[in-house]
Amino acid sequence: MTISAFGHSLETLYDGATGFCAGRAHPVPLTALHIDIRILAGLALVTTTRSLTNREEVPIEAILTFPIGFDAVVTSLTAEVSGRRLTARAQARDAARTSYEAAIDAGKLAVLHEEVLRGVHMLSVANLGPGAEALIVLEQVLPLSALHQGALLRLPQTVGQLYGASPLMPADDLTTGPGALAQARLRVTSPLPTLADGRDIAGTEIHWPLDRAIELTLPKAGFGTSHGLTAQGPVSVTLSPLQAEGGLDLAILFDRSGSTQARVGRRSLWQAMTDGLRKGLAGLGQGDRVVLAQFDDACQVLGAASGPEAAHLTDKLKGPKGGTALGAALDTVLDFGARDILVMTDGQTWAHEVDRLSNRDARISAVLVGPGSLDATIGHLVAMKGGQLHYAPGADVAAALLAALTAARAPRQVAQLIPGQLTCTRGGVRLQACWTEGAPGVPDAIGRYAAALKMALLPPDQALDLALSHDLCSASTSLILVDDQGETQSLLPEHRKVVLAEAHGGAFSGMPVMRASSAVRDYPVLQSLPVVEAAFALSDRPDGRDRLRELALRIDWAALSNAFLGGDFSALTVAERQLLRKLFFRVATVELAARRGLSTDLVALALCALEVADQDIAAQRLVRKVLGPEADALRDSLMPRSPDLWA
Repeated sequence: MTISAFGHSLETLYDGATGFCAGRAHPVPLTALHIDIRILAGLALVTTTRSLTNREEVPIEAILTFPIGFDAVVTSLTAEVSGRRLTARAQARDAARTSYEAAIDAGKLAVLHEEVLRGVHMLSVANLGPGAEALIVLEQVLPLSALHQGALLRLPQTVGQLYGASPLMPADDLTTGPGALAQARLRVTSPLPTLADGRDIAGTEIHWPLDRAIELTLPKAGFGTSHGLTAQGPVSVTLSPLQAEGGLDLAILFDRSGSTQARVGRRSLWQAMTDGLRKGLAGLGQGDRVVLAQFDDACQVLGAASGPEAAHLTDKLKGPKGGTALGAALDTVLDFGARDILVMTDGQTWAHEVDRLSNRDARISAVLVGPGSLDATIGHLVAMKGGQLHYAPGADVAAALLAALTAARAPRQVAQLIPGQLTCTRGGVRLQACWTEGAPGVPDAIGRYAAALKMALLPPDQALDLALSHDLCSASTSLILVDDQGETQSLLPEHRKVVLAEAHGGAFSGMPVMRASSAVRDYPVLQSLPVVEAAFALSDRPDGRDRLRELALRIDWAALSNAFLGGDFSALTVAERQLLRKLFFRVATVELAARRGLSTDLVALALCALEVADQDIAAQRLVRKVLGPEADALRDSLMPRSPDLWA
């Protein structure tokens, strides 16, 4: 006898094989992850191969939102499907999304890779048919960051619990929870690669748990020069650690938020940061001055000291509590007169302070600590304010802090682009790209990385042209491929969000896959009410248009669209169908349904979906499938105008 749960055999409920979407269990499409890392003169060339398998009886759309290094550049994407290898090309963001949606409408397998935020990317694979498998191969290049006596490569794999409101839509957001793939196969090709726990893994393949970042420490001798090819010709990229040049006049902001109770090794993040800070400050010279402040929901300046005496300031630090109000903390030390600021944090915040702080005259750098730290938000602030982003390997905060202090001694580095040459700094490392005369060709990974460095210093139109000519995924371009030769699907793909593993060392409840609008999410009591009752409860006025919108917001379009297209409306209550009939069963609607050979119920549902098509991609797809290109025009012509119909 087969023992089952949630409609699946127990074999599929093992090791993340089953996940949950909208409260229902489904086999997780991500079945394996291989990570290959090659270190080349201070650059890491990282190839990730994801195996996606559809073990369901309907086509699916697998969506993965995941962190990558803030300074990483995605340089290529390929897919292997049915023995064929397909290569993605760059298109402008809107054009790539349009191509992707057109492929979905045509039933073709399509892969779209987007940068939703710098440091956070999203991979979407649509129309993966029943029983089909796809291997998605992603290549990225990123620089090593400096440590006190070496270099560090950090590849984030998940995130911890983030303070504040996410800027992303729920379907696009970073999500952790049960059902995540637990481990990856990792191979490193490099001289003397060492994990943060001291293991030497040169030339061997290991299983890496995906609940923490991959952190590799390497000798400083690994920096040097790499050569590559761009669409314009040959290029060389040279990396070298920054050198200490002067004294310090530095304000240090210490994160004591509640999330720093999470573990890193045998200690809490707070203990590791405190010990690392004490050790780093003990080595200061007499000409070095430090102001120390701690912050949670508020900020307190603890004092100032010079030389090794600054280490005693750490005795005033208090234990973890509260949230991560980074913006208010920065205001406090800026008002205190700080012009050089170093933030020590676990990065567990969505606080986005770039625009508000753009006019404040200060250099801001950061040291991130912890297996689930996210650099996507603080990284923007650091990049804009001319600072450096550093990462602590495991619990060794001192190694990153000493590198950060060295970088802080150097004058503020401003990225420069002159004909044939570019210089910039990343993570305490100086990068120089030099273009030389020679025949152009097909860009390679190093050439694409150099092009991405140049993009940041070009006007938007020139940056877009450069990204397109080098097939880069960027803020303005996405990578898209469509399988024109494969089997087509007749049904719409059902949405499957692939979650990340919960961060090691601290609980994270995750961000559930929500499909309702904020109006419904903000009233948890309404989650258990029938759709129409919830709609009426939310409407202060007898406004049928509001009721219609709330109905549209409550329908799980991703899960139910194929049933609707097949004539199965059993998921709707009698009251819901009566509401739709009252609003839409008129001569124009019936005529449209007859003209298209569809049921009037389906046309009415598509008109309902129009209410949320601007924010729900599944609703938008149903609208296109039923109403076609004239959907927008039909919105006005078929919506009721008589007040008694809206009553």
